[in-house]
Amino acid sequence: MKAHHLYIPLIVGAFTQPGVVLVLETLSRTHAASITPSLSLAILTAICFVPIILTVAVFSFGYGIKGLRLECLFWGGFIAMWLMAAYIHFDVIKPIYFGGHMSSTASLAYVFAMPPLMFVAMLVGLVIGGFISQFTAFFDWLDRKLP
Repeated sequence: MKAHHLYIPLIVGAFTQPGVVLVLETLSRTHAASITPSLSLAILTAICFVPIILTVAVFSFGYGIKGLRLECLFWGGFIAMWLMAAYIHFDVIKPIYFGGHMSSTASLAYVFAMPPLMFVAMLVGLVIGGFISQFTAFFDWLDRKLP
């Protein structure tokens, strides 16, 4: 397990919500009252990325997966989790910038919907990363067999 398997998910998790707010403020024609990114949401999002860190640790130390296969699994799971986190933040905050009805309980999505949906997205990303790692292993084997 490399150091970037630990700090990249935590840093990206902390900057996901402010990044989504920045994109919405840029795309919105009418600027709503500016939403200040809160530290608690940044910490919550960063905590939601802990499963990918634990999964990579288990694959690395428990199963002995190393090198390109571990990187494919990490990036597959991480990108899927990040896309789900960004989508949930976007979906909750979007009515403020583009009109529409915003539920008074919309912020509960951060606590009750985001962690399980990010976990499911991580599992799907790990499967996709596993398939990609199998193809890279096949091409490495093919390169060694061909003259």
